[in-house]
Amino acid sequence: SAVTNCLRASQCPVVDADEIAHQLQSDPCGVVHKRLVARFGDDIKGPDGIIDRQKLGEVVFGDREKLRALNQATHGPILQEIARQ
Repeated sequence: SAVTNCLRASQCPVVDADEIAHQLQSDPCGVVHKRLVARFGDDIKGPDGIIDRQKLGEVVFGDREKLRALNQATHGPILQEIARQ
């Protein structure tokens, strides 16, 4: 976002939850990646084996139960990484 970019330009430390979520989803050896593939299947992966966020979004947005499952799989690890940073 514009605020994040402004803070970074001012050399302020920024913890970006969306960036963390993206990193966790992109690690095929990580718990988040494994949970999401186990829950939603290989169809959410791109040709490189990494979760394709657009494909994942198409699966979960518009379905409350699937969105809830996504949140359950990701929020804990994201919060742990935020605390670590």
